Amino acid sequence: MITEKQTAEEDNPPFILVVDDKAKNLQLVGSLLEDNGYDIAFAKNGQRALELAEQDPPDVILLDVMMPGMDGYEVCTRLKKIESLVHVPVIFLTAKTETEDIVQAFESGGVDYVTKPFRTGELIARVTTQMELKRARESLKKAYDELSDKNQELEILNEKKSEFLGIAAHDLKNPLAAIAGLSGLLKDMVEDASDSENNLDTEALEMLQGVEKASIHMFAIVNNLLNTEALESGHVQLRKESCDLQKIVADIVKLSREQAKVKNIDLVVESGGNFIIEADLGRIREVIDNLVSNAIKFSPRDKRIWIKLSEGQNGAETIRCSIKDEGPGLKPEEMSKLFGKFQKLSARPTGGETSTGLGLSIVKQLIDLHEGRIWAESEWGNGCSFIFELPTPKTGS
Repeated sequence: MITEKQTAEEDNPPFILVVDDKAKNLQLVGSLLEDNGYDIAFAKNGQRALELAEQDPPDVILLDVMMPGMDGYEVCTRLKKIESLVHVPVIFLTAKTETEDIVQAFESGGVDYVTKPFRTGELIARVTTQMELKRARESLKKAYDELSDKNQELEILNEKKSEFLGIAAHDLKNPLAAIAGLSGLLKDMVEDASDSENNLDTEALEMLQGVEKASIHMFAIVNNLLNTEALESGHVQLRKESCDLQKIVADIVKLSREQAKVKNIDLVVESGGNFIIEADLGRIREVIDNLVSNAIKFSPRDKRIWIKLSEGQNGAETIRCSIKDEGPGLKPEEMSKLFGKFQKLSARPTGGETSTGLGLSIVKQLIDLHEGRIWAESEWGNGCSFIFELPTPKTGS
């Protein structure tokens, strides 16, 4: 929105301060600038120029070099030490054409120079150019300031959003855990009763199984929201310790075999060697569990998943873990979206499983926190490999 003040400033003619100790030069330059629509102020010495400029900052200063007392170089140097005048362009008017004189003019803060006796067209062209450059800088600064204000507003809104999600997710976590636990108990009771002579309705059992499945999914969403909020707000503190990555993988594969058995998927572990890392055990378990669970979700029945440990690209300095499936893979245009939040890609879980769209985003942030890196390799229709590398403990640490 354009304010009245801005409109007034744009309607006012440019204001030029002309500094020269010779009245004839002031009259000549002043008449020329006035004919071209500029407002003019005059100063016959350096001290007066400094006073006038500070009182009413001009758009451009035309400054003579050779003046008694304070020469143009010193005047320009002092001008550039005044905060309100730092960005006011100074054009030197000089009869000096030696290279060292021109260099001194620029070193003192000048942006251009016109040699005496000057040509009318050249003087006006140089003043006009500096005016346009000054206005362009001011427009850019205004746009930058407005953008900074908007960014600050967005940061505040984002903080409020994260705070709300954190509170909401935290408050939902306990009742959802209770629902999942109670529905599981009821399901067991119905199953036991179904084996007895009472033979309770199997529809009730199916409904309870649905409640249990939905509550587990909702619980996963809440946990992911809490993880995301904690990671984005910087509240995650890693508790690093010496961890055997081979043992972590073995434990997670053992726990995942039941999930894989439902789709007759074979989990194959390829490992051999020393794979010790310095990491937060719980967070790295979360990473591997998420990647293995994803591979099972997106794999068709009767397939295999390979979990392989090896040295990383930098040899003994890093350890690599790859999880490769035989699922549908990823389209090339989807690779850049892979670790974003709430991304829904063309590949879908093959057994009716659910996905929150947050898991890979959390995995990426956890690997980043461990100063590692993660990526995917895939061809559409030909499976997908998720690969991450973590640094090994430094010798002597």
